This record gives sequence, structure tokens and C-alpha cells, in this order.
Amino acid sequence: MSIKARGKGWQATVSHKLDRWRRQFENYEEAEIWEAQTRADAIAGRSPDMGGKERVSSEKPRTLREMIDYTSLTAWVDKKAGDSLARNAELVGEVIGLDIDIRKIDAFVIDKAVVSLKGLGNSNGTINRKMASLSKCLSVATELGIIKEKPKIKRLREGVNRIRWFTDAELERMVGFFNHMGHPDLGHWVRFQADTGLRVSETRGVEWRDIQGDFVVLADTKSESPRGLPMTLAVRDGLEAMRRHEKGPWVWADSNHIRRWWDRLRLHMDWEATGDDVPHALRHTFCSRLVQRGVPILTVKELAGHKSMEMTLRYAHLAPHNLVNAIKSLEPHRQPSLVVDVVA
Repeated sequence: MSIKARGKGWQATVSHKLDRWRRQFENYEEAEIWEAQTRADAIAGRSPDMGGKERVSSEKPRTLREMIDYTSLTAWVDKKAGDSLARNAELVGEVIGLDIDIRKIDAFVIDKAVVSLKGLGNSNGTINRKMASLSKCLSVATELGIIKEKPKIKRLREGVNRIRWFTDAELERMVGFFNHMGHPDLGHWVRFQADTGLRVSETRGVEWRDIQGDFVVLADTKSESPRGLPMTLAVRDGLEAMRRHEKGPWVWADSNHIRRWWDRLRLHMDWEATGDDVPHALRHTFCSRLVQRGVPILTVKELAGHKSMEMTLRYAHLAPHNLVNAIKSLEPHRQPSLVVDVVA
């Protein structure tokens, strides 16, 4: 985010190449206008209006705030999760101080930050993600020679989360509900999600040019690796039903629309409001059904687009028959007994 609440006002920041400009405003509208003009000035090579307080920085970052800006500009700018990575680092900065000298961040400061985040109710997994962003900022600081050595950041142990997936019967009820409510498009969307395992954001970005023969081909994914998915009959039916949408089949399925209808579905299915019955569980359903049907775990990894095998192995316990077959392979092979006829 280039405009953030700070103190009693709003702080706008514009970065271009390795320069940064920052100003404070009383209201959001003024900050937004200045940000747009400053960005245009920077691209055109003009000097931005700094209100008499020139704060153009071409020097190496010194504070954590400046280090986050620099890392966002050089390391995270092309990543799909770049904004989230920067935000995680800022959340750590809000605990230890965004204006702290980057050279003063040591193991003691990091340990205090972890304790503070736990006190705020953050889980170990959430803390690990936030500290990973801080770690990247410190790595960049090391590369720039700002600090001699990056302090060690301990990874906290994360609990094993229960994976929620929908049964075939539940999927039928879900589709039936949307059909009954006069919204069959959402029924097709549910089937598409369950049979492709795409993330909700990936599905909305599918365009008609991505439907190539018998495959849905994704070039822009969270894992930043293209992949192609064979289509089931249900996926084909859903795509045909969406032909009236010119740009892509699921452009209408924005997060607000899905959330409103999913809340209605939650009541119909009698799910807990704070449970794991969320749209992303359809992706878990895709992986779980494949594993349960005996698909090799490496193939599941490729179809799901997981970057690491560790992500896929979360579903391995859903295939106990594989363990049974493995143990059976240890049984000794019994030779058939010979039947000897004795002639009296």
C-alpha cells in the first residue's frame, strides 16, 4: 500500500527506480491526488512537489521502514504476493518500530517481537510468515552491506491443521441449493472449483483463450509456474453454460459475490460460521478426492500446482489403502501345495 494511516493523517509514498518520496496529509483524498501526480512526475523526470520539505532518498536504506520499501521495490515488485509480503514485514515493524535503525535489529529484538506477536493472538504459522518477510528485508540489507550478518530467526513449530474437504454428497447438496435458488451459475462454479482445484483468484482470471482443447491452461499462477489441467465433463458443462460472458467464464465471480452467496449456503448446510467450510476447501476437496482414488502423490502435486511436496503430503493420510497394500507386499509368497494321489 502506498497510502497508509499514520498518526492523525495519511502518509503517501511513491517509489520510482531507487528513489522514494514521502509526504504526510490530513485526509486521504489529498494523499491520493499527490501520489498520482508524484508518480507521473517521477516517470516524466520532473521534481515532485514536496511542499517545501524535500525528502528524496537515493541513499541506502537505514530504517526498517526504508528497508521494507527498498525490498518491495527490488525483490517483491514482480511477485504476485508482493503486497502481502510487504504488509507482513510492516506488521512486524509496527511491533518493534518502523523507524528503528536496521543495524539495531538483533536476536534480542526479534525474540521480543515474537513474544509481542504471540501476545496479540498470532498463531505460530502467522508469526512465521511475518518473520519470513522481515528475514528477507534483513537479507537484502546484508547484500547491500548495511549489516554485516543477518541475525538468526527461529522458525516456530506449527501445528497440524485439519483439512476440510467436501464429500460427493455434500457437493451434490451445494449444487442443488444454488439451482434451487435460481443461481445455477454458482453450481457450475462449485463443480469447476472441485474438479480443477484452482484457487478462487485463479478461476476468476481464466479467459476463453486459456481453454485449449481438452485443457484449462494457466500461465499466471500463484506458484509462478504455468500448468495445464485436463477437464472433466462437469467442467466442460460449466464452461459451456458460461459462454455468454465475453472475456472469460468466471469474471463475474468476484470475492464479494461469492461471499454473499456462500453465507447463504453456510446456513443451508448448517455449517458453523467460524468453521473451515470456506470456498478454499473446494481446492482441498480436489486434492483429497485424487488421493483417495489412488492417484500418485507426485501427480497430485503437479495437478494442484504446489511448489513443494510438503504441501501435497498434507493429504497423504487420506489414502490408508496405500499403507495396507504396502504392508501386504511384505507377506511371504506361499507356494501352492502339491496334491499327491496315492494309489493303493
